[in-house]
Amino acid sequence: MTKIVAIEDLSESEIRDVPEPAGRSVPARVAESIQAMIVERNLKAGDQLPSQRDLTHMLHASRPSVREGISMLETLGIVSVEVGRGVYVSERAGGTPADRWRFGRDYSLREVYQFRAALEPAALALAAARFDAEDLGVMRAAAEALLGAAEAGNAVG
Repeated sequence: MTKIVAIEDLSESEIRDVPEPAGRSVPARVAESIQAMIVERNLKAGDQLPSQRDLTHMLHASRPSVREGISMLETLGIVSVEVGRGVYVSERAGGTPADRWRFGRDYSLREVYQFRAALEPAALALAAARFDAEDLGVMRAAAEALLGAAEAGNAVG
């Protein structure tokens, strides 16, 4: 029987060894692990993260995957990258994902939702024409995982 353990009860080494669901990209897993590291180590705005080289060893990921994971977190406003200096926990790392979004200064939430309301139904209509039952199951599982991540405050999930 498999024991279910809450993520907050795991150490860094246990987090990186947890098997991930099939289909999750390595950069997404790296971003989630870094986000968990920030919480686990109780890092605050301005605290420096380990170097990319160290993160590749800690997370058992390639350097390009680590860079992409960091880029995801930077886009979400969780970290900031200072070229030649390192990666730091962002001033905006707390709060809601909307507060952390780095484009928040350029676009209001209303503009973002208007754009999404125009684009996403058209994209879904094109994709739905090609869906089969298996695709719907995968989409449903992804939507449930996204909801669970949002409820847990995981901006990457």
